[in-house]
Amino acid sequence: MTQKKIGDDFRDYQNTAGFMISLSNKALREIAHIKRSEIRKRLRNNVYPFSRLNKEARETLAFLPTSWVYGSAECLLQERKHI
Repeated sequence: MTQKKIGDDFRDYQNTAGFMISLSNKALREIAHIKRSEIRKRLRNNVYPFSRLNKEARETLAFLPTSWVYGSAECLLQERKHI
């Protein structure tokens, strides 16, 4: 029997960030500030900031929890501050 995973962790954010690495800092800040319910709508409708992503990346992100998308944007911004 396998254990169910509860909550989000840094690995989830890092794996999800791979789909958003091409986004600018401005786009990542926008993701970090929009409502989480709005993330899925923007992904499905190909609206900024997700309009810069290819179709495959948008579709994948649309099926992931919105908290992972939000957390990945925050994670990428933090990593870029240290570079």
